[in-house]
Amino acid sequence: MGELPDRSYPVLTLKSCHDRPLVPTQHSARSLDNAFHINRWLRLMAKDHGEIFAVGDDDQAVFGWRGADIEYIRRFTRDFRGAAVVKLEENFRSTGHILAAANAVIARDETRLGKTLRPTREQGQPIEVVRFRNDEAEAIGIAAEIRKRGAEGVRWQDIAILYRANHLSRGIEEELLRAKVPYVLVGDVGFYQRAEVKDALALLRLATCPDDCQSDEAFRRACNSPPRGIGPKALDLLERDAEWRGSSLLAACHTAELPPKVRGAAGAFADAVRAVAADTGATVADRLSMLLDRTGYRQWLRDSRAETVEGKLENLAELVLLAGGFHSAAELLEHAALASAAPGENTEGRVQLLTLHRAKGLEFAHVFLPAWNTTAFPSQYGEASEERRLAYVALTRGKERVSVTYAEFRRGYVDPSPFLDDIPADNRHEGWLRPELRRPTRISPRQAGMDALNEMLAGLRGRQAG
Repeated sequence: MGELPDRSYPVLTLKSCHDRPLVPTQHSARSLDNAFHINRWLRLMAKDHGEIFAVGDDDQAVFGWRGADIEYIRRFTRDFRGAAVVKLEENFRSTGHILAAANAVIARDETRLGKTLRPTREQGQPIEVVRFRNDEAEAIGIAAEIRKRGAEGVRWQDIAILYRANHLSRGIEEELLRAKVPYVLVGDVGFYQRAEVKDALALLRLATCPDDCQSDEAFRRACNSPPRGIGPKALDLLERDAEWRGSSLLAACHTAELPPKVRGAAGAFADAVRAVAADTGATVADRLSMLLDRTGYRQWLRDSRAETVEGKLENLAELVLLAGGFHSAAELLEHAALASAAPGENTEGRVQLLTLHRAKGLEFAHVFLPAWNTTAFPSQYGEASEERRLAYVALTRGKERVSVTYAEFRRGYVDPSPFLDDIPADNRHEGWLRPELRRPTRISPRQAGMDALNEMLAGLRGRQAG
């Protein structure tokens, strides 16, 4: 929202709803720049003079899962009869092709207020839609394309990779590291630095060497997730017992003088880890999955019902999938240790990786939108119309070039996102766009003679037809 006129703003005295209603202390035109406020407050603010000014875009309302109600802005003209609506449709950010694609996607939402963005810039390049055989090939392809653009003079900080969910960054991170492309995760940490991934790897390390004191740090991390009563005091008893016996902390779960309830929970944890460790025929992926289930970790996350639980469970599923590509737990643990180095927080000189929700309000010259598959986007956990608005937000982050990619196989065979079908054929290009190399060519005398003869024959046929 631009600068507002220099006018006075309201100061509300907040009282308990059981005491007296909210009362504005000033009576000038009021301003509102989002749709998160309760309409009752708005009515009270404008009660004495009927003046209220609201700015909002229902096409970009993507936080319903946080409690935001899109209907506040959509029913504004019904709640405030006679309100004038001014549509801000001129867009100074994106090229014509990008806006045409975004307009087509959001037009399928029949409940929207309605507007059509018009570009003030050139038509630009069409949306690139690139297909890959699987998600690994997709990550490799994106990293390679970014390297090419860097070689063509595009600055790293002008490139962003925007994805629907955090777990989708893992493969891309690894390929950017291999391609030596500097990157930063905006508002997030690397895949192997996420708490649930660290917890799962700690369990795997424990099961790999349960009686080795070198696994004690993994025990300290995993022993009380989910809570088992192993707090600082219980952990101190375990440490003392292990030191006296020269054993691991996991072994001390059965020997330390713990309170009965804690000892029972600690013993059950140790038994679950050892049972998985004893199954030498299981693959790394199977062992990891069994650890998450037998220790109760995965169910604990499900039962938490936190707003981040979906992402955490997806990250664990991604880790189990990744584990299937390693011959031993030691290989996976070593790989995770090497990949855990934080890429840094400074965005200068780095490709930016972030979720679609975090990208709202931002803009980038080059935008990559991976994983536009039915299983990933729209999300099965999201509300259908809000997912469509999120696709609109994703496309309109791009200023010059937008590249949408999808895989034919992603934890099974999957279809492209239905949002891709909404992008008009005139505004999309299948595959990467490559600049044509126009080199002057020398035409041989024989070829020149053939060209002249063909032109003469064409002219004769034209006269005969006439």
